[in-house]
Amino acid sequence: MAVFGHLITVVDMQHFKADGSFIANFKAKLADIAVANDGSVWGIVVTGDPETFAIIVNHYATDGKFINSFSIPQKIDGRSSLTDLSIAADGSLWVMTDRDVQHFTTQGSLLTQFSIKLASEAKLLGFSLSPDGSLWLSATDALFHFQANGTL
Repeated sequence: MAVFGHLITVVDMQHFKADGSFIANFKAKLADIAVANDGSVWGIVVTGDPETFAIIVNHYATDGKFINSFSIPQKIDGRSSLTDLSIAADGSLWVMTDRDVQHFTTQGSLLTQFSIKLASEAKLLGFSLSPDGSLWLSATDALFHFQANGTL
């Protein structure tokens, strides 16, 4: 993933300048990352097994130092899995599983959450935030456009 002319690798979470010189090791293995406007990194850690898992959102400074974290409560329904993470223009965080979209403050307070009605085998694949705050979501069988409050 390239951000601000720098390269960030998700597997070992290392940060490099555009010229290839090493900046920092984040000492974390993250399932997904998003970079804020200030260059800090938000990352998702999924822990546990399929029966008892937790999703943790960690925040790191550009030098790899840990800033804060919060956990995302999950319904254990045998279907949920993390698919995407994004940062809104105001710095808040959007997290998407294969069936739900959740919007959090940087301290982990839930702002909004909504579930997507999909065909039984369909799953959400990814999303993109529009400058106006609305969301475009792609699924295995459809494309959705939602307002930030979850209205289709």
